[in-house]
Amino acid sequence: MITRKAKQQAQRELKRRKAPRHGLSIVWVILWSPVLWMLTGLLAVSLWRFPKDFFNGLAASSFAFAFALGSVLFVCFPCRPLYVFGHELTHWLAALVTGHKADFPRLGLQKGSVNVTQPTLFIALAPYFFPFLLFLSAIAIAIIRLFWHNAPALFWNFAFAWLGLCYSYHIVLTILALAHGQSDLQFRGPVLSYSVILFGNFLVLYLSMVLISQNWRGGWEIPWQLIKTLISKCVTCFG
Repeated sequence: MITRKAKQQAQRELKRRKAPRHGLSIVWVILWSPVLWMLTGLLAVSLWRFPKDFFNGLAASSFAFAFALGSVLFVCFPCRPLYVFGHELTHWLAALVTGHKADFPRLGLQKGSVNVTQPTLFIALAPYFFPFLLFLSAIAIAIIRLFWHNAPALFWNFAFAWLGLCYSYHIVLTILALAHGQSDLQFRGPVLSYSVILFGNFLVLYLSMVLISQNWRGGWEIPWQLIKTLISKCVTCFG
């Protein structure tokens, strides 16, 4: 007589064998990881050189203070059900955006899951670099700004403080989740996964900086100047 546990094990093994092959992970690591490291370094230097004039006001100070406060607060009180909701919903939305079929997430207080047909690396890692709560908050604030043109400065101070809390929540909970180990990282291996996550977070942060400051010209000129400088030095060294 086959036990229920044996049946479950047989079903899991059958599902594993029918799962689509994703190629050799080592090839992806060798090809893409160094490129992502270089792009991450480019974004980090660009962030450092980005003009900070817009961020010297009280609103920017509110963002920085709230981010520092949240970085300590969420370590002690991580509010995991909220993170699980945002995490699994981001998987689901990433699948829909890229044209993949996905069941609506199954959510629990401590963990959740979502079934995706032929998942990609973007779908697997999206929650680790896309701040879902920050994105929703930014949309809400943009809508408020659209209908409330003369919002007082106090409103913007609180709005930026809330955004700072949302961003610190994303960073802290992502670090905590990765520290406990995540099966999502096994899709292409941990080396490539961490490279994508690091690059994705820097990219989102840089684009947010450009969007908030509305310094569109500086947003592309700064990294482009760095690339030209790097190419010039390489030509000088090997020329």
